[in-house]
Amino acid sequence: SDRDAEIRAMAKNSRPTPFYQNRTDSVNYVYNVLTESSKRFLRAVPNTLTDRLHFDPNHTSLLATLTSAFSHADVWHLLSNLVFFFVFAASVEVITGYLYYFGLFLLSAIGTDYAYAYSVRGLEIALPTIGLSGVVMAMMGFLAVVQPTLRIRCFFWFLLFIRRFGVPAAAIAALYVIGNIYDYKHRDPDDVVNYVAHISGA
Repeated sequence: SDRDAEIRAMAKNSRPTPFYQNRTDSVNYVYNVLTESSKRFLRAVPNTLTDRLHFDPNHTSLLATLTSAFSHADVWHLLSNLVFFFVFAASVEVITGYLYYFGLFLLSAIGTDYAYAYSVRGLEIALPTIGLSGVVMAMMGFLAVVQPTLRIRCFFWFLLFIRRFGVPAAAIAALYVIGNIYDYKHRDPDDVVNYVAHISGA
């Protein structure tokens, strides 16, 4: 968060240079070298758009809760979020109307990011988050409560065995919530899925 202070601290903790007898001169030399190296690195490796749009739980911003909802890690992340968003959010929009739907979208985008920030409060290594999945889970949960018997059309195939069938919205939501709670409790330390956003959204 404060690059200059961190570089200065690194310089103070550095080994003395052999060509400066005075410790202050040695620290200043290391500080200048690190500062110039950092500037060269930043010029060569600029911040990506995702870095500017993500939600950082250690530096929360209301605007970032919205920009992060529309940012995705890759094409598959985007497509999977949009497919499930369309499946549930289209019905929610029809049931609630435009105004309430827009309010629910904003509330779930803001709420899921702040729930995540609260869950990792005080952790220096808390990862930034992106994606629409918290909002998708909120739409899924809303539909399961308001229209639990509404059947979601599903498609199943195995080799030549192909079937279409309807599953109640409440059953799908329950499976996803239970699955996310299980995955959250048994997650790998390197897992980057934001289960807190999923669960809080639902």
